[in-house]
Amino acid sequence: AEDDRVTIRARLKGIHEGTFNGIPPTFKKVEMPFAVSYTIQNDKIVNHWLIADQIALMEQLGVMEANAER
Repeated sequence: AEDDRVTIRARLKGIHEGTFNGIPPTFKKVEMPFAVSYTIQNDKIVNHWLIADQIALMEQLGVMEANAER
């Protein structure tokens, strides 16, 4: 946290058990690193952004071929 901003870095882990963005369940274990940043003013969130490694997720689901040259 700094000034009016809070940033969180985390990793989502789970099993793909339901349809996700049109992709039927694969029942594969997946994990995806992400970060989210919030701007706080007067004790309220006034802005946020999220960045996530969706390519890694798609590779784990078998939707995209793994490519070492990202």
